[in-house]
Amino acid sequence: MRVCSALRTGSFAAFLVCAVALFGAAVAFNAAVAMAQTRLPTDAALRSGMSDIRAAVIDHHTLITHRRLPVAMAQKFKTRVTHTITAIRTTTGVPADVRAALDPLLETIDASAGIIGIGGDSVGQVDALFALTKALETYGKTFEDPDWKPIQER
Repeated sequence: MRVCSALRTGSFAAFLVCAVALFGAAVAFNAAVAMAQTRLPTDAALRSGMSDIRAAVIDHHTLITHRRLPVAMAQKFKTRVTHTITAIRTTTGVPADVRAALDPLLETIDASAGIIGIGGDSVGQVDALFALTKALETYGKTFEDPDWKPIQER
């Protein structure tokens, strides 16, 4: 830090400038940490639905990544995820601002499930799985869900 290099001169004024700069940086850091720790509220319907989507991804993950997902299973996966998203949208009672943050994630999940639901041996399915997993990761970081675990924790 340039301000703190002034301390080498031994000046008390330089010390005060440095202390104020460090205090300001600490306050800014603490505010950023507090903002990062503030998550959006959820309700039981949202938590249950997202948990169901997570379980569907875990159940099909290996088959998708190894491009061995049969078409019938792919279509069931898509149907399960699509119905869960519909249930979340119709039953959750979260406030409008929370819903506004949630909708892009649900759109990504729905679009990804649609691509996976096409079936066949497709690299696009793996890309869709990656996007879906990323959306679930974002949900876990953004929304208050005490029972949420990342996909990797199975």
